[in-house]
Amino acid sequence: MITGYDPTSNSSVQIYHNATIGTGTYSGYTVDVTTGTLKGVVMHYQDATGTLYQPKSPIADVVTITGITAETVRGTFNGRLSASGKPDLIVTNGSFFVPRFN
Repeated sequence: MITGYDPTSNSSVQIYHNATIGTGTYSGYTVDVTTGTLKGVVMHYQDATGTLYQPKSPIADVVTITGITAETVRGTFNGRLSASGKPDLIVTNGSFFVPRFN
Protein backbone atom coordinates (compact mmCIF):
# COMPACT_ATOMS: atom_id res chain seq x y z
CA MET A 1 0.00 0.00 0.00
CA ILE A 2 1.26 3.44 -0.97
CA THR A 3 -0.48 6.36 0.72
CA GLY A 4 -0.13 10.12 0.41
CA TYR A 5 -2.03 12.80 2.28
CA ASP A 6 -2.11 16.39 3.43
CA PRO A 7 -4.46 18.11 5.91
CA THR A 8 -7.36 18.18 3.40
CA SER A 9 -7.01 15.24 0.98
CA ASN A 10 -5.53 11.76 0.63
CA SER A 11 -4.84 9.07 -1.91
CA SER A 12 -3.76 5.44 -1.91
CA VAL A 13 -2.52 2.82 -4.32
CA GLN A 14 -2.91 -0.78 -3.18
CA ILE A 15 -1.35 -3.81 -4.87
CA TYR A 16 -2.63 -7.32 -4.13
CA HIS A 17 -0.81 -10.40 -5.39
CA ASN A 18 -0.69 -14.10 -4.57
CA ALA A 19 3.12 -14.08 -4.55
CA THR A 20 5.93 -11.75 -3.48
CA ILE A 21 5.50 -8.30 -5.05
CA GLY A 22 8.52 -7.26 -7.09
CA THR A 23 9.33 -5.28 -10.21
CA GLY A 24 6.68 -5.65 -12.88
CA THR A 25 3.23 -4.46 -13.91
CA TYR A 26 0.09 -5.12 -11.85
CA SER A 27 -3.43 -4.43 -13.09
CA GLY A 28 -7.10 -5.36 -12.89
CA TYR A 29 -8.68 -6.86 -9.80
CA THR A 30 -9.80 -10.44 -9.26
CA VAL A 31 -10.66 -12.74 -6.38
CA ASP A 32 -9.77 -16.43 -6.50
CA VAL A 33 -13.02 -17.93 -5.21
CA THR A 34 -11.26 -21.14 -4.14
CA THR A 35 -8.64 -19.50 -1.93
CA GLY A 36 -10.13 -16.03 -1.42
CA THR A 37 -6.85 -14.52 -2.64
CA LEU A 38 -7.04 -10.99 -4.06
CA LYS A 39 -4.92 -10.09 -7.07
CA GLY A 40 -4.71 -6.69 -8.72
CA VAL A 41 -4.66 -2.96 -8.09
CA VAL A 42 -7.04 -0.59 -6.29
CA MET A 43 -6.63 3.20 -6.16
CA HIS A 44 -8.60 5.75 -4.12
CA TYR A 45 -8.60 9.54 -3.84
CA GLN A 46 -10.49 11.74 -1.37
CA ASP A 47 -10.53 15.44 -2.26
CA ALA A 48 -10.70 18.43 0.09
CA THR A 49 -14.54 18.41 0.01
CA GLY A 50 -14.62 14.83 1.31
CA THR A 51 -15.65 13.28 -2.02
CA LEU A 52 -14.24 9.75 -2.30
CA TYR A 53 -13.21 8.65 -5.79
CA GLN A 54 -12.99 4.90 -6.20
CA PRO A 55 -11.96 2.55 -9.00
CA LYS A 56 -14.23 2.63 -12.03
CA SER A 57 -15.66 -0.80 -12.82
CA PRO A 58 -14.27 -2.80 -14.47
CA ILE A 59 -11.06 -1.87 -12.70
CA ALA A 60 -8.42 -0.88 -15.23
CA ASP A 61 -5.90 0.71 -12.86
CA VAL A 62 -2.25 -0.15 -13.61
CA VAL A 63 0.81 0.04 -11.35
CA THR A 64 4.32 -0.66 -12.58
CA ILE A 65 7.04 -1.18 -9.99
CA THR A 66 10.32 -0.23 -11.64
CA GLY A 67 12.57 -0.59 -8.62
CA ILE A 68 12.35 -2.23 -5.22
CA THR A 69 14.99 -2.56 -2.49
CA ALA A 70 14.88 -3.37 1.20
CA GLU A 71 14.47 0.39 1.84
CA THR A 72 12.47 1.87 -1.08
CA VAL A 73 9.91 1.23 -3.82
CA ARG A 74 9.72 3.20 -7.09
CA GLY A 75 7.20 3.09 -9.91
CA THR A 76 4.34 4.57 -11.90
CA PHE A 77 0.54 4.34 -11.92
CA ASN A 78 -2.52 5.28 -13.95
CA GLY A 79 -6.22 4.56 -13.91
CA ARG A 80 -9.76 5.92 -13.79
CA LEU A 81 -11.60 6.86 -10.60
CA SER A 82 -15.25 7.76 -10.16
CA ALA A 83 -17.52 9.35 -7.57
CA SER A 84 -21.29 9.59 -7.64
CA GLY A 85 -22.45 12.73 -9.44
CA LYS A 86 -18.91 13.84 -10.33
CA PRO A 87 -16.91 13.60 -13.56
CA ASP A 88 -14.44 10.71 -13.63
CA LEU A 89 -10.84 11.42 -12.68
CA ILE A 90 -8.37 10.15 -15.24
CA VAL A 91 -5.04 9.46 -13.54
CA THR A 92 -2.04 9.53 -15.89
CA ASN A 93 1.70 9.70 -15.38
CA GLY A 94 1.49 9.13 -11.63
CA SER A 95 4.77 8.24 -9.99
CA PHE A 96 6.07 7.26 -6.58
CA PHE A 97 9.39 6.81 -4.81
CA VAL A 98 8.61 5.88 -1.22
CA PRO A 99 10.27 4.29 1.80
CA ARG A 100 9.47 0.62 2.31
CA PHE A 101 8.23 -0.63 5.67
CA ASN A 102 7.85 -4.38 6.23
